[in-house]
Amino acid sequence: MPMLGGSTIRIKPTEAIIAPAFNDGDSKEQILTALENAGVIRPPAVPYRNRLLFSPPALSNPITVNLPTGFQGDPAGSSTSTDILFIAPGVPRISGFNLTKGRNVRQIGGRVDYNPGSGSRAMQWAGISESVFIEGIAINLIRRPSDAFSAGGGGSLRPDVYLQNCWCNGLRGENAGLHPDFFQLSYPLRNLFSYKTTFTTNYQGFFVPPQSEITGDIHIIKSNAYCLDNTAENSGYGSAYWFSDTVDQWNNTSHKIICRDIYVAPGTDRTVRDRISIYAPGYEDGRGVLSADDGGSFVWYPDLYPRLSDGRGNPAKFREGTPPGGDYCMETDVGVGYNSPGYR
Repeated sequence: MPMLGGSTIRIKPTEAIIAPAFNDGDSKEQILTALENAGVIRPPAVPYRNRLLFSPPALSNPITVNLPTGFQGDPAGSSTSTDILFIAPGVPRISGFNLTKGRNVRQIGGRVDYNPGSGSRAMQWAGISESVFIEGIAINLIRRPSDAFSAGGGGSLRPDVYLQNCWCNGLRGENAGLHPDFFQLSYPLRNLFSYKTTFTTNYQGFFVPPQSEITGDIHIIKSNAYCLDNTAENSGYGSAYWFSDTVDQWNNTSHKIICRDIYVAPGTDRTVRDRISIYAPGYEDGRGVLSADDGGSFVWYPDLYPRLSDGRGNPAKFREGTPPGGDYCMETDVGVGYNSPGYR
């Protein structure tokens, strides 16, 4: 204890001093909250429980780009050896974003009211060598049908992709035409880290089957989807979360899928079982087992555990309805003027 003039100075410890002593995320949150409430440590500006799970990878001498409201392509000087920091404008963007190369690339905040004359994706970042970090972005798909986000590598490139605290409305598709997604896996990647996402769709949402190579794992934590009724023929069973196309595809891959705190509002004439697709042995139609517990109805795939899990030693459960505390990502909390709450 520090001494001054023979007197002891009592310094209240900070979270930064105490937090590294704990490992488990939930336990850390509970312990730190209890210590804050008891006055043992000084509470930070943003409570631990309100912060985001994944922090952005470091950038090295990045190219900084102030985004226009219109179309954005590769900035001058970009390559698979250059880091790029994109700064969103103070008004919504209206056009697409097609990035085809970069090492570590990042955008935090911004809104896209996607209404271009052509194109089918609001944000498509491909050919990235190390990491993609997207946080705090709101996308309203005015032009339909369109994907919201697509990201990954290409050739031998396998980046980590982070999609965090993002919101989307306006996903539209049909079985006979295009199949827009909230996140479309079209390129190879190492790991997908997704945390706190909310989207509304009348067809598909997270489409992450290994059509392109996945060398790491898939993490989707705290995500909720609103599925609207779809009157197009044979289009009522679009999947909000879709992880494999065929049993053979499942058998020929080994990446883990971690899904935790997933909620699906399935539409007026569907259940959550209609909105999850994993084609695997024992689930040839892609649909899991509809069950219920104290938390309500959920669908799960008991035979796929532990490859499909909640990341905490339990099978993954996709729950019907909406999160008890409200949407994981609110439109009003992201977009133009976004300030990150920080990271755990």
